[in-house]
Amino acid sequence: MNAPAILSLTLGVVLIGALCALSRNQVADLGPNSVIGLKTKATTASPEGWRIGHEAASSLLRAALITATVVVAVTAGTSVVSVVSGSGTAAGLAVTVPAVGLGVQAILMVLATVRADKAARTAR
Repeated sequence: MNAPAILSLTLGVVLIGALCALSRNQVADLGPNSVIGLKTKATTASPEGWRIGHEAASSLLRAALITATVVVAVTAGTSVVSVVSGSGTAAGLAVTVPAVGLGVQAILMVLATVRADKAARTAR
């Protein structure tokens, strides 16, 4: 089992999930900033565009957070099974699941940004 790969991929999934949770819950209230949030020309044009954009993207950000939760649970389970049983299949899943999770989160973030941008354009 490649523990460093599993750990780094899983931490990446967790970090993206945490940023999505923060974006979903607090960033809309912060207004346009240079640190965190879904940044497009429309979302950064005004505080109202920022708020509307982040509210519109909220469900996709929630999906990315749920993805992180599922990935961590499945990776932990497959890692335990791999260690206990010595199963190569479980070890492979322990690496594959977080890698796929990162891909899913990347797609969700792109979709969230597109949705936020589209919604923020209505604020103009």
